[in-house]
Amino acid sequence: MNTYDLVVIGAGPAGSMAARVAAQYGLKVLVLEQRRTVGYPSHCAGGILSLILDRMGVRSIVNNSIRALIENIRLFSPSGEQASQSFRKSIGYIVDRPSFDQLLMNDAQQKGAELQTQTRAIGLEGDKYSFNQVVVKSKTEIQKIKTRMIIGADGIASNIAKWAGISVSRKYLGIGFGYNAQNVKDILPNTVEIYFISHLPGGYAWIFPQGAEMANIGVGGYNDGTYMRKVFEFFRRKHPIASTKLRDARLIEYTGGIVPGSKVPLKTTFNYGMIAGDAANQVDYLTGEGIRLALISGDLAGKVAVSAFRTGDFSLIHNYHKLMQKTLFLELFASYILRHFLLHCYESDYDNFIHAISKINLNLLFDKRKWIPLFLQGILKSPSVIKIVRNTFRSLPSHVKLNLFSSYRTKPPISEFG
Repeated sequence: MNTYDLVVIGAGPAGSMAARVAAQYGLKVLVLEQRRTVGYPSHCAGGILSLILDRMGVRSIVNNSIRALIENIRLFSPSGEQASQSFRKSIGYIVDRPSFDQLLMNDAQQKGAELQTQTRAIGLEGDKYSFNQVVVKSKTEIQKIKTRMIIGADGIASNIAKWAGISVSRKYLGIGFGYNAQNVKDILPNTVEIYFISHLPGGYAWIFPQGAEMANIGVGGYNDGTYMRKVFEFFRRKHPIASTKLRDARLIEYTGGIVPGSKVPLKTTFNYGMIAGDAANQVDYLTGEGIRLALISGDLAGKVAVSAFRTGDFSLIHNYHKLMQKTLFLELFASYILRHFLLHCYESDYDNFIHAISKINLNLLFDKRKWIPLFLQGILKSPSVIKIVRNTFRSLPSHVKLNLFSSYRTKPPISEFG
């Protein structure tokens, strides 16, 4: 029977980050990935609205996956009102997600981690206090792998969380429906375009540049896949602004998928393990951005694993949840409220919202992650937003003022946009 210090389930950004940190500090690490190729197929548009790659020291590792730096943002309301902001330095990246994942995993392997693809975890075994064997199924056999610790980075349908008895709400799921596309006209380099659409409360459409006449285009929100496909076709063919850029676009590769939409669970650890990334709903509630939070959670999980082995005190595993709360709670709470704000916007509200954005410093959000100053700045500089904010806070769930979507507005009939 093979024995490891740490088995990581899933070779996405959270799993690879945890593996590279743990292997770098001498742990014997195995990463299990059920797909044939790490990172493929992709279910992500590739936007990272932060300089997290530089801050975590992985920019040089994944540099060949970067397709564009984000230096400008343009936002459009449903009625066509626009706001633009340019930044003195880049505030993020557009990456090719399969390449990004592969490069990060390659670095983990160079640091000593082992990788098994086309291998799926089908169970955990142990006594009632711990899980110390992972039962896995490959193409040819079922085997058991002994380990002292497990990190579940196995995505939104995490089996590790379920087997470990961690309750992770999957009640509210976002859908991203997008494609990498060629022949996209009139897009500006290094400029991200965000479109708010009245048919898509709480969501948005996007054009992320990837090079000359190349972009990832898509829509994201809280509706079923059939509905999101309809909104995507409206955006591509009938939107008064975007359709002029996208009507002749050639769709190359589907990049849509499910995005966690519920709160981060109250527990993300068990006696011999942790869950990270989408498995723990660690996603920005406002933008749906998951890569950055996956890197942060994977890094923390890897460091906690190293600390536990160095001290021999495996109760330190439970520090992981505390560290996540300390690192991300304020941001997640603020994005939770701001998403609620968007869920209750009418078309005219978006015009005021866009007007407010034109007056504020978005560096506070995308670079410095300072949500509260940004929120107050928007209100003070655009008094018309105060009424919208007041009405939104009146409708907030009881546990924030229990259920974010308690007054979720019913989606309009598909016939409204054909």
